[in-house]
Order: sequence, then structure tokens, then C-alpha cells
Amino acid sequence: MHDGDLISAQPVDAVRQGASATVDLLIGTNSQEMNFYYVSTGVLNLIDSDEKVCASIGGRHPQPEKLVAAYRASRPGASSGELFSAIMTDWMFSRLSELIAYAQQLLAEMDIQGSSIGYVGELLFNNSGYFLNGCSM
Repeated sequence: MHDGDLISAQPVDAVRQGASATVDLLIGTNSQEMNFYYVSTGVLNLIDSDEKVCASIGGRHPQPEKLVAAYRASRPGASSGELFSAIMTDWMFSRLSELIAYAQQLLAEMDIQGSSIGYVGELLFNNSGYFLNGCSM
């Protein structure tokens, strides 16, 4: 949301246009970011099997079983709901943060002008699903 005064454009649009190209970037996420949503709504408890995790992420990843197995290996004691929350935290927050940082690095390193900024913006914002689609786990 922008107010036209303090925030003159949607942040996504501003980054696409290179508004942050000369600004140092400090970015991060919380490791359990999606728990804010999933605990309060009860979703965390509704996802009570790894099969439900696979079904829930099936539209976001071409091999949900492989992704769930990778997360399960790194979190053997986690409930299926916690596993789902971890996957969705990475998809919604962690990977997007990495892409923003990568785009910012490209802008800085390439001394980008005009159409190249558009290219970086497209790389960033049209590929926000890359983490799940390109995951090598």
C-alpha cells in the first residue's frame, strides 16, 4: 500500500524500476514466519501427515514428495504441520528475500540502466516461485 506522500509507489514497482539500486541492502526473515498465520488459524494442526503436506504444496512444486523428504531429513522431529510451515516460510519469505538480494547485487555490479533494470525486475518478480520449482533438494 502506498500513500502518495511517504511511499510514492508500490515497493515492488519501485524495485523493478531500480529505485533501490544505489542503496545498501540488509534483508532477512524469521525462521518460523508462517507460524504467525498457521498457528492462529489452526492450519498447523490440520496438516497432520506428510501426505497432506505433499498435497498442499503439489501446485507449487513438481516433485512434492522429494521436497518433503528433504525437509523431513533436516527436521526429523517436526510435526507435519511444522514441516508445511517451514516449506511455506521458505517459499513466501526466505526465497523472495534471496531473490531481492540477488537482484540488488546485479543492479550494483552491472551499473544497470533502463531495460536491464526491467530484466532484473522480471527475473525477480516473475520467478518468485523459483525456490520450489528449481529446488535441487
